[in-house]
Amino acid sequence: MVKIPSALKWLLTRRARLLGEKQRLEERLPALYAQIEAEVAVSQKRLNSCQRRLETAKLHGPGRLKALDADLAAIDASIRLYDVDVDPARISPIRSQYNGWAMDYGQMTRLVLRALRESEGAELTTTEIALSLCEQSGCALSDAEFQSFRLRVRRRMRRLAVVGAIRRIHVAKTSLEGRWAAVGGPGDYAGADTV
Repeated sequence: MVKIPSALKWLLTRRARLLGEKQRLEERLPALYAQIEAEVAVSQKRLNSCQRRLETAKLHGPGRLKALDADLAAIDASIRLYDVDVDPARISPIRSQYNGWAMDYGQMTRLVLRALRESEGAELTTTEIALSLCEQSGCALSDAEFQSFRLRVRRRMRRLAVVGAIRRIHVAKTSLEGRWAAVGGPGDYAGADTV
């Protein structure tokens, strides 16, 4: 039996470990590439949506401001018609409650069902569905508004799961975020397009 020097044994062991690491990386790389490409596609889609929203805001924002200025000027002129010593410029603004994600009746249900159908059987989280709804409806929300919107989406999905329109994948007590999937093919839920 030939005694292998310890330095050579270390080199042999090191080579074996590096070879194992190389094989593991070679096996893992295609899936990693596919995952990153999917993330790039989602990010590109989101970027395109944001660019469209920005263009729309730039197109309609100045016109909306001009319309509000015209309305304010008309009201200021009307106030001055009265014989009262009121300076309209001294009236402080009242911030109205604005629900930027208000949708028509049944629109949220239709958009949830569409998002799940378009996922082609993949499970989606509540946040992913809420983001999809924002993108499809074109609403721009602040962080606080999005949290409130996501809660409304989650409540709507719970009701849809109760009537059998969608499937709840998660166990509510052990999951940080809900996962949802379509029940089956299009048309499984007869009331989907009418609700």
